[in-house]
Amino acid sequence: MKNKPKHIASLALHVLMLFSLPITLAVVTTNYFDLLSRYPQLRLEPAATTPLIVESLNMTDMWGHEKAVFEKGETVQVEMFLRASAEVARKLELRLQCTVYGPQLETVQTQSQAADIASGQISRLAFGFSLPNDAAPGQYMLEVEFLKAGTGEQLSPTKRWSFTVQARE
Repeated sequence: MKNKPKHIASLALHVLMLFSLPITLAVVTTNYFDLLSRYPQLRLEPAATTPLIVESLNMTDMWGHEKAVFEKGETVQVEMFLRASAEVARKLELRLQCTVYGPQLETVQTQSQAADIASGQISRLAFGFSLPNDAAPGQYMLEVEFLKAGTGEQLSPTKRWSFTVQARE
């Protein structure tokens, strides 16, 4: 008879967990969709169609201050967070082809960078470029192509980010 309270408590706990599970799932699901509506960048692209997902990109000055307006001659630092889908083997050999376009869509600068991205993990890539001292003020665009090293196969849609160059005062 001494073991009965343990069994009753255990049974009561199991029944409570059984009935609280649907409520917990509803709360978690609601919070997930609420976050997606507030932060659309959290939406994951389907892995089956895109072996590489660009999670985010930040443009900063030399001191790491995020900004969208730069001056002539200033160095722009770019930090990207990328994720190779789980379908990719252990690593994804990647080549970034980066092009900066000026206000008249003229090519200001190009560079290429190689990187290996581990499958299923978020990897950080950073690079920088200096704006010419005679850069025209106006709207610029950074375009990044994500290509498979060796074959040149496009791994993710080309991404474009804009920033402004202002004249020194």
